[in-house]
Amino acid sequence: MDPDDREFMRELLRRHEKASDAILARFNAITRRFEEHTDEMRQDHREFIEEARAQRGALLRILDRLDGGAAGAGA
Repeated sequence: MDPDDREFMRELLRRHEKASDAILARFNAITRRFEEHTDEMRQDHREFIEEARAQRGALLRILDRLDGGAAGAGA
């Protein structure tokens, strides 16, 4: 193989490696952002569930008081 051809092939390989590294770095950055967003969504979901449970508990306590008040008034 001609020395110029070898140098040309080496340059192509260097460029390919550089491009591959850049693609991998972008992929890793996107993956990190996706994982962060997923963690935020999970936390939001947990908070939503906790709030819904608290509201349900409060509603049940109100209903229990209303039921107790109605039973006492009817007796």
